[in-house]
Amino acid sequence: LVEKVGDRMYWGKWARDVGMAAQNFIARIQAMVAVPGEHQTKFRAFVQGLRDNINNSITDAQAMEMLA
Repeated sequence: LVEKVGDRMYWGKWARDVGMAAQNFIARIQAMVAVPGEHQTKFRAFVQGLRDNINNSITDAQAMEMLA
């Protein structure tokens, strides 16, 4: 069995790295859907699907976070 998988500093760094990666993905998604075209059309369909099936008040920003 694993005796040690990391200390508090390790998990703090890991959480920070994951947060930075998510922010990078969100920025990329925002850039892609800002330009009219296939990405924007697919994103609109994704958001509408979320609203139809989960909650009508889901925002575009929340949908981007889900994707990231």
